[in-house]
Order: sequence, then C-alpha cells, then structure tokens
Amino acid sequence: MPFVIAIEAFHDSQALFFTDAILLHYLYGLRSSVRRGESGELIIDDVKIDEHRYRGKAIPSNFFSQPGTEHLSAVLFTNSGTYPKFGRMGYQAGYHRGNIKIFRRGTCFNPDPNSATPDQFAYDLDFPPCEESWGQGLVVFHNPNAVRPLPRHFFKNAAAHFIEDGRLCPDVPQSALIPFASITITAFAEDDLDLDSDKPCREGLRSIRLDEFESFHPPRRSRTLLTSQEKEWFASDSGEAVGTVVQDLVDSDWFYVLFKRGRDGRLENEDMGFNISDRMTARRQLLDRMVAEVNDSNSHV
Repeated sequence: MPFVIAIEAFHDSQALFFTDAILLHYLYGLRSSVRRGESGELIIDDVKIDEHRYRGKAIPSNFFSQPGTEHLSAVLFTNSGTYPKFGRMGYQAGYHRGNIKIFRRGTCFNPDPNSATPDQFAYDLDFPPCEESWGQGLVVFHNPNAVRPLPRHFFKNAAAHFIEDGRLCPDVPQSALIPFASITITAFAEDDLDLDSDKPCREGLRSIRLDEFESFHPPRRSRTLLTSQEKEWFASDSGEAVGTVVQDLVDSDWFYVLFKRGRDGRLENEDMGFNISDRMTARRQLLDRMVAEVNDSNSHV
C-alpha cells in the first residue's frame, strides 16, 4: 500500500503562516523563478537547488531522489490542522448557540494564470464563499520515484504537486477558495442569558444549538437567506414548540418565528413577531410566546 507522511509545522509561534513552498523546495530540489514574456505573459522556470544551509549546517536538496525514499509515496502538508479549523467546521455544522461570531481572513490561490501574487480573502462565517471541507488547506507532494504511487486525487479537495516530463506541476482543485494561510477571529457575545449553561431560560424551555434545531425539521429553507439570518434557537422540553430569533438584514431590525407540532407530528408555523428593535426584546417575546404555548398545551392534557 502507499506510504504517506503527514507534516505540520509547530516549531515557532508564527510557523502556521508558512505555506508549503519551503517544503516543496526541499522535496523536489526545485524552486520556481518567474519572468514576463514579450506580451506580458507570466513564464515560470524551474531552478535547481543543490543544498540547503542554515547556521553553518548544509543538507542535500531533492529529498525524493535520495536512496531509500522510493518507499515513500507522498508527503502530506497542511498549516490548517488547528483549533480554529475545528471551530470553523463545527460552526458551519451547527454546533453553536448563536452567541458567537467567527470571521476569517488570509491569502489564497489566485486563478489568474498571469498573476504571480496571491489573492486576499475575508469573510464572515455566516456568509462563507463556499462550505469549508476537511481537505481545504491540504497539499500533497507526490514522489515521482515512488515504488507504490499514491493516486493523484486520493485526498479529496487537496492541492497537489507532481513531476511531469521533468517539470514541476501543480494540481489545484476546482474550488471557490484555496487558502495559503489565514487568521480566524472568534467573538463571544455575553448578554443577560447564559446560553452555554444548563440552566433553563424559562420554565420548560431551553436554549438549543443550531444542529439540534435542524433535527426538528422546521418548515423553512435555510438558516441564512439574503434578507435574514437566524441567530438563536429554543425548544420546549417536550419538543412540541421550537422557535428562532432572526435578524432582518435589510432593515437591521429583528423578528422571531414560533413553530408548533401539528396533529401529524410535524412542526408548523404558529406565530411570528416582526419589526422588533433589538435582539433581547425579540428573544423575550419569543420565549413569552413559547411559555404560553407550553402552558396551553399542558392545560389540554
């Protein structure tokens, strides 16, 4: 079977800002030199590297050409196997209660074939340019001399480097974002309701995460639309009533939506409150309505 070594740099506080370029130089003994043609087109030449020197020590370059390395199929690199990566993936999967905001910014692959510089990107995780995958940020260096080569696209969504006809070639996935390095900023919004505690927000009600809210299958298309975005989610202990607090992105005010379980067991739209000035007021109004619904249901038992 193919044998792959996975590497991530943690030797320095700034190590995660390093891209795969230096590792590429060592593994293949090549670096790219760019120049412009007569028409202004970008031309990339491969320049051979014989050795690497640091503080008086020298080691030979082109690791893949050294004896014994033919048993290594590839080297897998990432600078995003980190806590922020898990935080972003968890957030987009719904493992949050609406009381945090996550922003990401960094540099990424520029698809312009005549550009020698990366693009800049920045986005709010509530409005991402694409859904982040586990493979986003992975780079695979294929050993051209491997006895057991790794299939070219074995790691889904990963970028790859390989040698073809003696030239160093990249293989970039067709994705909306190929990051080189990024910073993730997570902001926690404290307020008068501790959403992360086990205390009930009202008798018979509790704050829930987005993923749990989704498990109730409420009758709506998406948490995020062009005109609105859900921010908090609540449910009765029995699951008969669930609700969400929503921000109107057009008017910058708030509203809530209350769902109640119908006779067929499915949730139905029960009530909505519009044109509410702030989030706290929208939350209190929703919780008051949910308490009323729970009490009404109990009175008919």
